[in-house]
Amino acid sequence: MEAELDGRVHFSESSEPWAGPRHAAVLQSLSSVEQNLIAALRTAATAMNHVTPRTSADENSTMAFNKATTEFLQLVKEIHTELAGHIHLVSDYRTYGRSTYGAEKDMALSRDKVKVVLEQLQSMSRYLDENLAPEES
Repeated sequence: MEAELDGRVHFSESSEPWAGPRHAAVLQSLSSVEQNLIAALRTAATAMNHVTPRTSADENSTMAFNKATTEFLQLVKEIHTELAGHIHLVSDYRTYGRSTYGAEKDMALSRDKVKVVLEQLQSMSRYLDENLAPEES
């Protein structure tokens, strides 16, 4: 029984704990957001087509561009509104939080942060050395 995958989220009737109605609603909502993202990209492409140079200035082209950009911004607003309701699902999730991998990953990230701060301090020191000559008394 092979099912062909089409890239969409499919919901099954299952007794598994992650297949409950709450999770299905979140997945359906995120699927809707995905469709809005696709529509937003298509609308942005349409708007860009209206911006391409033409031999004559066309008022219809300007109106079409304005309509496409308004539609794009509305879609972005809808996407933002919908995703804002689900952000807690991302911020509460910590991969490998109770394992040694999590501690190793935290240490590696901290090391990277220290490197960035050190580079910034060295850059500031070079800038000060080059641009601020010591005052002679």
